Amino acid sequence: MKKKSPILIVAGILVIVASQMIKQFATTSDFLGGAILGIGIGLLIMAVAINRPKSAN
Repeated sequence: MKKKSPILIVAGILVIVASQMIKQFATTSDFLGGAILGIGIGLLIMAVAINRPKSAN
């Protein structure tokens, strides 16, 4: 599981960068820009959630 986290971080950053470039150079709807940005943020949150240690219950 530890190897999946860096891949998700890189993928999330690349998706966010791609969405910003698409919004800069092409005309897109607000929904599409927000959806792509949300996917990138979701990938970053998943990467952080995988690295969290398990609670000692």
